[in-house]
Amino acid sequence: MLALHRRYPDIELRLTVSDSSNLEDSLHAGLIDIALIQKPQFDDIFDCHSFSPIPTGRIQVRSATLSRLS
Repeated sequence: MLALHRRYPDIELRLTVSDSSNLEDSLHAGLIDIALIQKPQFDDIFDCHSFSPIPTGRIQVRSATLSRLS
């Protein structure tokens, strides 16, 4: 992000983590310009780009046991 800011100092970059419906509402309201979300059900007003899926996994502290995580 720092390299992006140095290259484009006049662009404001903020990161928001939220559920897809909230981000979609923010797009509709013009509060944000871009969202990385699941494809909206009604995408006729959005320009959507799909990314290749990536493998998912689990990360945990080495000393944690599964019984303590549930």
